[in-house]
Amino acid sequence: MNNLGIVFLSVIPLKESPSHKSETISQVLFGETCIILEDKDEWTKVQLVHDDYTGWILTSQWISIDIKNTKNLKLNRLNFGTAIFNNQKIFIPLGGYIWQNDIDDEFLSQYKFSEDINCLNEDTLYYPDDFIKTAESFLEAPYLWGGKTILGIDCSGLTQSVYKANGIQLPRDAYQQAELGRSIPFDKLKTADLAFFKNEKGRITHIGIIHSIVNGQVNIIHGSGRVKIDRLDEKGIIDLDQIDSITYSHHLAFIKRIIE
Repeated sequence: MNNLGIVFLSVIPLKESPSHKSETISQVLFGETCIILEDKDEWTKVQLVHDDYTGWILTSQWISIDIKNTKNLKLNRLNFGTAIFNNQKIFIPLGGYIWQNDIDDEFLSQYKFSEDINCLNEDTLYYPDDFIKTAESFLEAPYLWGGKTILGIDCSGLTQSVYKANGIQLPRDAYQQAELGRSIPFDKLKTADLAFFKNEKGRITHIGIIHSIVNGQVNIIHGSGRVKIDRLDEKGIIDLDQIDSITYSHHLAFIKRIIE
């Protein structure tokens, strides 16, 4: 059996174990590829190619793909692009992949993609403002544990998706992302830096993106209840939804810079 698969639906759950009742630990987006590890009943254990994340997906939601065809995959940077398959419209979320119509696969070649999809060009240089514009496209998206799209996303899903759309692949979880980059003092931070937050035990449990710095005031975009912009100081995130008092929703651990 070909050990490489590709997802052909808009977005599917990645489960912790092979059960519908199992926790959704992440999502797999249209066109994302995976290494097939194991089959069990109606489930397949996979390792995602782009970030090595491992979990279970329904066997009926992926098909085999020849490795030569993966060279034709192009990252979608638009919320949402569309494809037509069997006269049905399929939404392609930001972070999913499209392919050339002449791809050498009988099933995949039936997909016809809209011409306005904005694909990542590997030859293009992206700047901090591009990261911020991508992050802003998720504003007001509801918080969803394991989510990676505008219909529902978690804090590390937001940072991973924003960076992925601009050519930088991050790991899936906040504590994994915290291992990358170099530490930055608070008074030296810049837009698109990543801010990490800890719980009472010192574990990294939250992450956000430095959105802007205006007259010395630092703003952060993050997923907490929904994707929103709050204020950040050296203690942590000031929840701007609490208008009657200064309330810290998350306690700052450190700041990392991924793009120089």
